[in-house]
Amino acid sequence: MQDQSDRQPSPLLQSDPHEGCILFSVAYLCHCFGHHDVTPEQVQAFREQTHKQEAMFPQLKCGLQMKRHWDHYEESKEEWQRYWLGPLTRSWVEQQFTEGYIGLVIVERTAGRAHALVALESRGEEGIYVMDPLYGHRVDTWEWFLAVGPGYHGCHHIDGWYKQKGRAT
Repeated sequence: MQDQSDRQPSPLLQSDPHEGCILFSVAYLCHCFGHHDVTPEQVQAFREQTHKQEAMFPQLKCGLQMKRHWDHYEESKEEWQRYWLGPLTRSWVEQQFTEGYIGLVIVERTAGRAHALVALESRGEEGIYVMDPLYGHRVDTWEWFLAVGPGYHGCHHIDGWYKQKGRAT
């Protein structure tokens, strides 16, 4: 596994710890693919003008390839449930990184409160390298990141996997 942290853009940190994590995470995700002019304000305007979820911005405004749980909803319950993570999904997450994807993830840093961050790469047994708009770049443990899985309160989930269109795996 290759450490990509030296190639990641600077983190985008939210100034209000209670608002904006999805906006900052989506803008940062776009920066990872060379769209450095995207701002959290543009992501918010997209949401207000289109009434689409912020997670759609990278695909619709930056042309990124995107995979979401809805893509598998009717065809494969097993694949659909993987997006809700859980202790048995580590290899699936690592496979997405191997294929060139990075993830927009919804987690619970505080019980009962959703929080968005960007999953960037596996760090092997050390954990998973993320950009958290509260803390910047950090490594979280796999145990915490994968959490409890589908069907349980407090599960973490992948809102979307993104990569540059046409990028070979």
